[in-house]
Amino acid sequence: MSPPRRWPVLLAVAALLACAEQPATLPTPGEEPFLAPVAAPVRLALVLSSGALRGLAHVGVLRALERAGIRPDLIVGSSVGALVGAINASGASGAEIGLLVGADDFDFGKDWMNPAADRPKQNVYQFVQLNLRRQRIEQFPIAFAAVVTDLQSGCMNVFNAGGAALAVQASTGLPGLFAATPIAGRTYADGALTSPVPVRVARALGAERVIAVDVTYPPSESKLDGIVDRLFQISLVMAHSLASQETQEADLVIRPAFPAATEFNMHNRVALMAAGDAAVRKALPEIRTLLARYSPALGIQRAAARRWCD
Repeated sequence: MSPPRRWPVLLAVAALLACAEQPATLPTPGEEPFLAPVAAPVRLALVLSSGALRGLAHVGVLRALERAGIRPDLIVGSSVGALVGAINASGASGAEIGLLVGADDFDFGKDWMNPAADRPKQNVYQFVQLNLRRQRIEQFPIAFAAVVTDLQSGCMNVFNAGGAALAVQASTGLPGLFAATPIAGRTYADGALTSPVPVRVARALGAERVIAVDVTYPPSESKLDGIVDRLFQISLVMAHSLASQETQEADLVIRPAFPAATEFNMHNRVALMAAGDAAVRKALPEIRTLLARYSPALGIQRAAARRWCD
């Protein structure tokens, strides 16, 4: 049996071979997400990375920050980070999201591809829409932005207004697993393809201080035993390179320590969320120091952040 950490790629390969991508929900008029101008600086931005199942650690991060009384003014997410971040920014607490994804009948990813016979099929769009407290991003109590990849240009794009569920669907659209999302004449897919840890987006949206949570898969965890392993390694190397560049521009990077690969599965969701919780508790002194000072490299980082395509 393949190691649990490889399930996203195995599913993607199987879907590609079977031409069985989960279809995307199409936008209704007025629902299309878009990039809106940002008027004011943002004191603190929280950046949530891609990382598939490892993204459950984001839930623990949110819970720990809330317990410490730390509330970001902006959440920027890519892929699973967009999914968790949108639900939180819409008004749901980290503890509430923990109960949602920790429920016995929740199976991260599997339900969206192969739902149980006794439950109605629910895609990513429906799952997010059902659990949002507000449907449009501009109505969120915490500012939010989802990072996506424009498949026609190969460029990163950002949605910080409009329909939140559609923005998240586009940001989590891993090719071969979930169909790309057509929006306003363009076709969008997973934000991890161009910005797995979107620190530069947070800077471009006015963030003075940026805390990044990096749960991307390190290439060193891979085994190169066959073609699937090698395909997986290619994606890991690309994501790792992009993540390494962007995390250098954050004020603080949180990298949770995860359980061993043999324990890395849906049955260990509590431990995955706890990893994020523990990482924040360990970093709390640095976080509090950061919040007490101004980021000296702000001007340089903002300039670099604006290099995405129009």
